[in-house]
Formats: sequence, structure tokens, C-alpha cells
Amino acid sequence: MNILSPEITHIIFDLDGLLLDSETIYTQVNTELMKSYGREYTMELKTKTTGMKMDDAIQTMLEHEHLIFTVNLKEYREKYLDLLGKHLPESRLLPGAMQLAKHFAKHKIPTAICSGSNTFEFDAKMKNQKELSDLIPLHVLTGDDPHVKKGKPEPDGFLETMRRFSVKPESAAHVLVFEDSINGVYAALAAGMHVVMVPDLRYSSPEKCRDKITLIVGESFLARNDECRASLKKQLRFEWKYSPTTEMSHFMQCFKIERGRLLMAVMKSMLKITHVIFDLDGLLIDTEVVFSKVNQCLLSKYNKEFTSHLRGLVTGMPKKAAVTYILEHVCLFFILCSKHFV
Repeated sequence: MNILSPEITHIIFDLDGLLLDSETIYTQVNTELMKSYGREYTMELKTKTTGMKMDDAIQTMLEHEHLIFTVNLKEYREKYLDLLGKHLPESRLLPGAMQLAKHFAKHKIPTAICSGSNTFEFDAKMKNQKELSDLIPLHVLTGDDPHVKKGKPEPDGFLETMRRFSVKPESAAHVLVFEDSINGVYAALAAGMHVVMVPDLRYSSPEKCRDKITLIVGESFLARNDECRASLKKQLRFEWKYSPTTEMSHFMQCFKIERGRLLMAVMKSMLKITHVIFDLDGLLIDTEVVFSKVNQCLLSKYNKEFTSHLRGLVTGMPKKAAVTYILEHVCLFFILCSKHFV
């Protein structure tokens, strides 16, 4: 077996925001509670705590908002659980989740759910999801599992889940994780597993794990570009023991088109690498600083600024195209022709 492309034999799903649309409920509950203490539950705070064990998340929020002397963890938890108990049963399946779960079950691919939920939360949100629970029978709830010491972004939960498969994978490299959060991606990668990430862009920025991303497909681009869609399907055809490409494609398509998200396949080492191509400027040689200084020097003569935003727009363009774009962007095109500027 090619070590750069191991056979994927086991699947682990996150739950909230990936299979179930329960993250909106958590957001609503925390927003309501924080408001009662005169604070705002921001997307920054949500990003920081998503995937954590409940008490760790609450403690982080209280410290972040300087509320540790106003409300203690126990008081916040009691109010939090009361509201969750009322609203979590309203959790609905996200588009495509059931189709993918059914496909893996049909082909007898071992699957599991690894969630940061505790038993109370899990039972509440899965109250009306018996079919999904039956299709994915192995559930590891890191929120109150005594064998999981640390929640995401630590790998403990995923490693414990791997140990509990009745037929165990040869190694973590044979496990594929589906995640929606940055903390979850970090946890899976730390466990040595592969990850497909379908983030909610309101709180999971692709920039935070860009160094691990091998594929980013934008919703609007994919929706109108058949070639891109075909490329996506081809790139995701790595070495499965079985080949759920149709159902997987449908699952991801639903997330991208219906949920308005990006799909990020965070699958380092899953593709067979035979050739390598390097960019030069800014990767091997620090010439981008020189280009920036030259452009800034030239534009300053006309009381214009070569901003980092403008630099990002023209980086990688052919010289003539970049110059034309710069002049148009700073409204100098009719004052200077691009040939003179070059």
C-alpha cells in the first residue's frame, strides 16, 4: 500500500453543525444567557468554544467576558441546560446527512459519532432522530465520557472512538473524519486522521487551517461550473475500501448549495503525490517585499497607496495585467497608460 494514500476503512462524524442543525440552537441559548449578563455572544467566542466540553466552554466564555466574579460556572450551566432541554429536541438533520449515513451502512463501512455533547444534550437532540442513531450506532460523547480527559481541539475523543470500533482500523491513517469546526479539524489531525471539513463560515474561517487544506470549492463557483464539480468528484476519489462517491458528492453538494457553505477537503497525504511544482516569489524567494516597495514608491508620486488588499488582488498576475489592474483600481488609468507605468 502506498503510504501517501492509505485505504480509508472507518468513518467518524461530528454531530452538531455537521449532521444536525443544532449549532443554531446553541448560539441562540448562549446569546440569550450572555445578554442577561449584559454581554454579547460573538462569533469569535463561538469559534473559540465550539467542540469543547461543556464546562470548559462555559469557563472559557466567562473568563473571556470577565464574568467569573459575576456568575459562577454552576449557575450558568443550570440555566444553560434548562434552555437546551427545551430547544434541542427541535434539532433537524442537515441536507444530505441521512443519504451519506445510509450509504455507509449499506456497504457495511464502520461509522461512529464523536460529539462534544454530554449524555443529556445528546439524548435531547437525538430524541427525534432514531433512524440516524440506528444507522450510526457507535456514539462517543466526550462531554461526560470518563475515558476522554480533554475535548477538542485535543485528539482524545477521536482516538477513543477509534479504540471502540468492534472491528478496529489498522491505524488512525485509515480513518476519515467529517467535521464542521476548526477545533474539530485540529483534533482529528492531531489524532493522525484525515478530515473533510464542511464549515459554517459564520464562525469557522478557512484561513485558520489553510496550511492543511488541499481543496477549497466556493458555493457560487461550484453551482455554475460543471468542470469544477467534476474535478471535485475526481479529487475525492481516494482509496476507499468501498466507493461512496455519488452519495458523498450529494452530501457535500447539499452543504455547499443549500447551506451556503464552502467545502474544504482537509486531506493532507490522501492524494498520491508524484510531482511537485513550486511558486517562486513569496514562497522560495522573498521578492514580494521588493515588488511592494517598488509599487508603493511609484504610486506615492501620484498620492496613491499600494495597500495590502491591492497587493493581494494582483499577486500572481502577469506583469502587464497587474499594472493595468493597479492603475484602474487607484483611478490612474486615464492619467497614465500602463505602458508608461511599466
